[in-house]
Amino acid sequence: MIRLETLRKTYSNGRGVRDIALELGPGIHGIIGPNGAGKTTVMKLVMGLLRPDEGRILVGGVDVWKESDGHSWRRGMGYLPAEDYFYGFLSGRRNLEYIALLKTGNRQAVDAIGDALEHLGVRDFWEDGFSSYSTGMKKKIQIAASLIGDPETLVWDEPNNGVDLIGNIFLRDLLEGFRAAGKTVMLSSHVIEFLEGLLDSLTVLAEGRIVLHAEPAPSDLRSAFLGALERGGER
Repeated sequence: MIRLETLRKTYSNGRGVRDIALELGPGIHGIIGPNGAGKTTVMKLVMGLLRPDEGRILVGGVDVWKESDGHSWRRGMGYLPAEDYFYGFLSGRRNLEYIALLKTGNRQAVDAIGDALEHLGVRDFWEDGFSSYSTGMKKKIQIAASLIGDPETLVWDEPNNGVDLIGNIFLRDLLEGFRAAGKTVMLSSHVIEFLEGLLDSLTVLAEGRIVLHAEPAPSDLRSAFLGALERGGER
């Protein structure tokens, strides 16, 4: 479970997020909004990569800024950031093994995500240098990395950016499997069609604040999104 209690984070340019209050249990939870709305900021706050100016963040009941044992709570999380973060001079496989070693202490933990490696086609190119990959190839490797250690909570920022049609079909199947397994997923995407019929809840951000939170998610995401922006004053 992810619980956000009245979060505020302001950057030096005055932008950021404010009054972010959410409680997300098992299921698939969409966080959408225009560019600059604060989606990535919220996800980085959840992962403890940014410290809030105000408010609390609890993951699995743990206050992430009062955890006494370093950041051990992160071992139960799978994070997919919007930006590339792997070492370009290493192969995809070596990058995955490095993540597995850091997270689980065992580089062979990569083998446990075999289905993802096969269905995303990762094994076809993972011996090549990461810097040579296309956008979609990089994203597929990073999706695989987020699954290492079988996390109970996943935070995925734009998972289908650059991913091909077959990859998108597998991603939806994968997300449905997470729901069936009782995992909690926070998910952002700019592709409404990818999210249609998939979400258990929908949160719309605009100008750093929540303008809509609906659970269960509306059946017509496009209309709900546009209506929330209009009511929230976004143009």
